[in-house]
Amino acid sequence: MMALTSRETLYAKVKNLNELLWGDHVTLPTLESWLDNFSGGHLSQEIEHRHALYLLSKFLYFGQTEVRELLRAMFRDLIRGPLSVHARAALKDRDDFGAVHAGFLRELDRTRFLGLGTPAESGPHILYDFRLANDLPTRAFSSPADLVTGPLNDQGTKWRSPAVRRLVFVDDFCGTGNQATALGREAVRPMREAATRSGVSLEVWYLTLFATTTGLSNLAGAKVFDHVATVSELDETYRVFEADSQLYGEPGSDLQKDDGEAIARHYGKRLQPTGPLGYGDSQLLLGFHHNVPDNTLPIFWAEQSQPPWRALFPRISKQ
Repeated sequence: MMALTSRETLYAKVKNLNELLWGDHVTLPTLESWLDNFSGGHLSQEIEHRHALYLLSKFLYFGQTEVRELLRAMFRDLIRGPLSVHARAALKDRDDFGAVHAGFLRELDRTRFLGLGTPAESGPHILYDFRLANDLPTRAFSSPADLVTGPLNDQGTKWRSPAVRRLVFVDDFCGTGNQATALGREAVRPMREAATRSGVSLEVWYLTLFATTTGLSNLAGAKVFDHVATVSELDETYRVFEADSQLYGEPGSDLQKDDGEAIARHYGKRLQPTGPLGYGDSQLLLGFHHNVPDNTLPIFWAEQSQPPWRALFPRISKQ
C-alpha cells in the first residue's frame, strides 16, 4: 500500500491545491526548481523533498479573489456590525431597522480608512481591494496628511475635518505586533494631538485579515489603538513545529515533525540567520498574492544568489 506521505501522493495534493485554490501560481517548472534547493544537505534528498512537499501541502495561500472575500468579511463583521450596534444603542426605538441603517451610514460617514505604513507596503496596498470589495466611495479613504492642516508633528497643526471622528487602519497581517505598534505610534500620536487641539475626540481602530494570538495581545497591550480585531486569528497550533501543531501528525504519516523542523532550520539559517523559522520564530505557512509575511518559513519566500536559492512564493522586501 502506498504511504500517505509518498512523493506521488504529496505531488497530487499540491497539484489539486494549485488548480483549485492557488490560481496556478505554482507551475511544475517552478515547483521543480524550488525542490532542487533541497540538495540533501541535512537528510537524504528524497526525505528533504517529501518534507518540503508536505509543508507546501499545508501552505495557506490567498489569491486576489480570496483576499477580497476576506475583506468583505472584515467590513461586514468588524465594521458594519459594530457601527450598527453603536447606532442602534442611540435610538429610542431599537427595532426601527431603517433608522438603524441610517445611523450606520452616519457613523460610516464619520469614518476614514487608512493603510498602515508607506504607500508601497502591503497595508496601504490592500486598500484598493478593500474599497472595491465593499463598494465604498473614494472619499472614505485618506492619508494622515489629508486629515490635518499642516505637518503632522507641528504644534500648530489642527484637525482638518471636525466631522471625521474615527480612523480605521486596514492591514493584511499582524505577526508579533511589533511593526504595527511602531508604525501606529508614528502616525496615530500626532493625529490624536492635532484632533485634540481642534476639540475632536478621535477613535482609532486597527483591523487585519490575519493575526497571531500573540500579535493581537501585544498590539492591544501597547494601547496605540482603541480597538484591535482580526478576521482570522492564528493560535499556537498554526506554528508548524510546535508541540500542539495541527499541521503535522496525520494518521499513517511516516514523516517526523522533528525532521521537518531540522530541515527547515538547516536551510533557513542560511537564508535568514536571525530568523530561520520566520521573524520572531513565528513558524507560519501563510502567503498572499501581493506578498508573503516574513513570519512565514524563509524556505518558501527567501531568494539568494550564493549559494543559490529560488523562492516558491517570493517576498517583496521593504528595502
